[in-house]
Amino acid sequence: MPVKMIGLAELETDMAEIINRALTDCQTLTDDIRTVIQKEIERKTNSHSYSDSQMITVPDDSMLPRLEALAILEAEKFADALAKELDG
Repeated sequence: MPVKMIGLAELETDMAEIINRALTDCQTLTDDIRTVIQKEIERKTNSHSYSDSQMITVPDDSMLPRLEALAILEAEKFADALAKELDG
């Protein structure tokens, strides 16, 4: 099986691309989480047909920045772990 030799710069570029893709995926996930939360807030505030026992508790708009920050922190932890794993 032939072995492909690559330079350190090429390896660093490849690692950077992998990490950037992971961060993009995490940002997409953060956006999806924000969208779901906002839709649940809208559904809760626009729907009065549920009894109290059927209502779910969702965070209000004031919690969105904290949830975003938490999602970004998790994305950064994931990127750090991925970088460490790639570094060996």
